[in-house]
Amino acid sequence: MAIGSPAHNPAHPTHGGTVDQAGAVYIYNSSSASGWGVVTKLTSSHVLTAANYGRSVALIDDNRIVVGEPEGWNHNYLGYTGSVHIEKFYETGTNRQKNLQVLRNNVSGQNNYYGAFVASSGSGQYIAVSRPVGGDDTSNDSTSAEGNRAVLYYASGAASWSLNQTFTRNTTLATYYGSRPGAWIKNHITPFANPWTPLDMVGTTVIHGIPGASDSNFHSTDGLYGYNYGEFRVWQLVETGASSGTISGSTAQFHHLTASRITTTGKVGVKNTSPTYTLDVTGDINASGDVRSAGSALSSDLRLKENVVSLEPTLNTVSLLNPVRFDWKDGSRTGNLNSDKYRLNDIGFIAQELSGAFPSLVSEGMGKDKILGINYSKMVTVLARAIQELNKRVIHLENVISGSKK
Repeated sequence: MAIGSPAHNPAHPTHGGTVDQAGAVYIYNSSSASGWGVVTKLTSSHVLTAANYGRSVALIDDNRIVVGEPEGWNHNYLGYTGSVHIEKFYETGTNRQKNLQVLRNNVSGQNNYYGAFVASSGSGQYIAVSRPVGGDDTSNDSTSAEGNRAVLYYASGAASWSLNQTFTRNTTLATYYGSRPGAWIKNHITPFANPWTPLDMVGTTVIHGIPGASDSNFHSTDGLYGYNYGEFRVWQLVETGASSGTISGSTAQFHHLTASRITTTGKVGVKNTSPTYTLDVTGDINASGDVRSAGSALSSDLRLKENVVSLEPTLNTVSLLNPVRFDWKDGSRTGNLNSDKYRLNDIGFIAQELSGAFPSLVSEGMGKDKILGINYSKMVTVLARAIQELNKRVIHLENVISGSKK
């Protein structure tokens, strides 16, 4: 277990005096009978006042840990731009800490708080680092520094980790107030509390939140602020032309799944930024188990029903239906359904035609185009009634034929 102590005052390695809020990380294990005990204490390789080493931590395998130092010194650029330390710790021996690599903020603006939040896959192959502040922390965080506010994604190579992708704000999904540019109010973008917060990382999927996101996106217009509803975003690595496990150069790309959004009305959109339904998914859906309604698989329990009567005869109406073979228009559906395998040579009915015969089987979408859909599962009931009627006619004819032979 690792616990960061960013306000810790460690001793300076050279002059021995304490350094205020340079920070430290304590490593614990539970191997002893008495419970958790401290194995070692980690400190920065460049001890600096108020550097906040240990502000964020992420344990990875083989006794390694990722440590954020958001106000640490960055020798690549002048200023306290922040850094991230990848350390290895040992449970025995005199020297129990070895620095494997220091990841540096790659922008020159001071106080971007790079390393305020870190996350990692369990193996440590991938590391995500937050850089929550876009400006230089001397005035309002401005739109001109928008690209500096980001989550940076690193991939491990043979000997070190290198920057693979930089995730920045997608303006098509979160625009400024009234779709106009303007200053981001700094007191709404606190370095440690609000934007660009990696919440978790599973394999090659990065999930991060913007807890203070509002309908005005932190932008002030005429002194008015929006409500802080928050949002979360999901990024998924997609391999393109690379062998398994390889994500170097141009062989990999990330899909921004920010459509993973919850609106103020409680509607959830997946790859859909404007969900119309309670759950609105753009793309294919796969379930390994039952798809349930009201807790039951395709609920049909008599205890849930009333006014039960037999369905009226349907055979004559079914005889008027027009089953067709057709091709879906290219682009009319998404995901695998838009591939030729599913798009071409399909069979079914035309909703506009079916609505005249069985209006209860046709529904109108809630989107702006009001696309019509057919409840094919309920067609089973209609066809079952038609088969029963047809079977009665067959039995009647058989009886007539049998009687004529006597």
